[in-house]
Amino acid sequence: ITHRLVHTTMRLYEAEMAKKTAELKYLYAQINPHFLFNTIEVIKGCTVEEDAWKSYRMLDALGKIFRYSVTVADEVPLKEEVRLVRNYFYIHKMRFGGKLDYEIRIPEEMMEYQIPKMILQPLVENAVVHGVEASENGGRILLEGSMEKGCLTLTVSNTGNWIPGEKMEGFPETA
Repeated sequence: ITHRLVHTTMRLYEAEMAKKTAELKYLYAQINPHFLFNTIEVIKGCTVEEDAWKSYRMLDALGKIFRYSVTVADEVPLKEEVRLVRNYFYIHKMRFGGKLDYEIRIPEEMMEYQIPKMILQPLVENAVVHGVEASENGGRILLEGSMEKGCLTLTVSNTGNWIPGEKMEGFPETA
């Protein structure tokens, strides 16, 4: 019986690990194809305007985003995720001009904490799409980090349109 219990426990553990690996791979694939297409369109516009430096910087940021997204790692230092987000914001600032402003407030001592790779990009993308792109006046996005009772908390907020209360029902308080 003990042998069967150990064997069953191992199989459950392996199944859980396979599930987590699949979830992480799905998360890595979340870089929106529309983001890629829109970025290419902006770069094309820059080349027509003969703004070589702007084209170069956007291609550089885009290359860094995709290079990072294919690196093999389940967890990365927070500073790597912040670097990804800065490149992501740079591209969107070029797309939206003065419509997008952002701030990152994360204490330096938190930058070495290990977090799941690609955890911030979908949150930031959501803030850009629903908080800036959807707003006539654009908006501001704030990425904050804090520590409370040994727990790292990262918050993405924006000044864009609010979701009415009835539509928020069923959404988790935190993620």
